[in-house]
Amino acid sequence: MKFNSIFVLFIFIGIILIPISRNNYNLNEENYNIIYEDFNFKGINTEKFKILTLSDKIYINNNWSDAKLAGICSGNGTFSEPYVVEDIEIDGGGVGICLWIANTNEYFEVINCTLRNAEVGIKLENTMNGEIKNNTIKDLTGARGLDNTGQYQSGYNGNNGIGIFLQGSSNNSFDINVFNKITGGRGGNGGLGGSGGAGGHGMGIYLINSIENQISRSTFTNITGGLKGYNGGSGGNGADGTGVGVYIEANSYQNSISDDNLYENDPIVYFFNQSNVQIENYSLINEGTPLNLGQIVVIQCTEVTITNNDIGNFNGESGSTGANTAPGETGGNLCDSAPCFLPGKPGRVGRAQ
Repeated sequence: MKFNSIFVLFIFIGIILIPISRNNYNLNEENYNIIYEDFNFKGINTEKFKILTLSDKIYINNNWSDAKLAGICSGNGTFSEPYVVEDIEIDGGGVGICLWIANTNEYFEVINCTLRNAEVGIKLENTMNGEIKNNTIKDLTGARGLDNTGQYQSGYNGNNGIGIFLQGSSNNSFDINVFNKITGGRGGNGGLGGSGGAGGHGMGIYLINSIENQISRSTFTNITGGLKGYNGGSGGNGADGTGVGVYIEANSYQNSISDDNLYENDPIVYFFNQSNVQIENYSLINEGTPLNLGQIVVIQCTEVTITNNDIGNFNGESGSTGANTAPGETGGNLCDSAPCFLPGKPGRVGRAQ
């Protein structure tokens, strides 16, 4: 089957119905080894870098020269000699962001590092020209939503647990990274007559307002949503969060995600703005949510052929929590054993063969 159209395949299967708390990660800088222009390191132990292990979180805010002086990185920030953060292990202590890099367009690499036990492994904010390669990002959990003891008051939603968080960042590459055991925070319980909060999402990679990034040869396993919070005797319980390999906001479709990325051993299939696209002989049957948009996603492509694919067990996002005893919104569709289509504009609906 072949047709010419601009369309979205499996888009909106997982429509966002649980608001994502985008302000959850504006964290207190006192928790970090801050890199300031005045070279104000807060008790950093440079001996840790000599044995290639670092237990403290790092925040670099466009001041690589100070980071280099402290022994955090090497290099000069050029294309031929980028700054390199290599062979370190960051234990986030169960909170915050392990490695936060912001407001830089100098060339840099993060290679062979382990980032664990935090809410977010790596955050790139307003950043470009980075290469994140051969890292292990694991054991991350979003913060638990607070309980609410007020009558008829709902519990708060859990935070999202995120492996790599891109915000306003472009022209970065992510290659051969391992994401394992990332989960959203549990929703808080509601007060008397109030509803429980929703569990946060678990996300391997989360992109918001970020384009022209490349994601390749990475593996995503054990990515799970946080558990729901419970009502205070009446009202609705919260919704469990969803585990997603790569979560893409609508302002971030313009990225390259190759099918050598594996979510629970199935390839992640994503095409944006390509022509003569051949989608055939994929086996996509392991349960879960490789992309929040669907198991196969095709956006603004022409000359698309889809044939002989085995598709099933996609989990859509949960519905929202009801307000007191009112029902919540409907959850996303489940696509199990049959492909689902939504036409683009302009275009027409196609059928897989």
